Amino acid sequence: MKEYLLDVAVEYQLGFQDAATPVMESIENFHNYVFVYMSLIFAVVSYMLSNILLKFNSEKRQISHKYLIHGTQIELV
Repeated sequence: MKEYLLDVAVEYQLGFQDAATPVMESIENFHNYVFVYMSLIFAVVSYMLSNILLKFNSEKRQISHKYLIHGTQIELV
């Protein structure tokens, strides 16, 4: 018998067991939808953070002044 057809947890299983009730199926679907949106948000935030770190590097700019980028940290938060 194949392991993925069992209704119990197996060793090193990633994910939920097979749902026994419609409520648990709804919880699994909700989990999947939230995970997709969280992944998209994580990707966008990572992209924005990497751009900020690369473009606002003080070593790349020829003119670096402490008041030139005043308040950018609080604006990012």
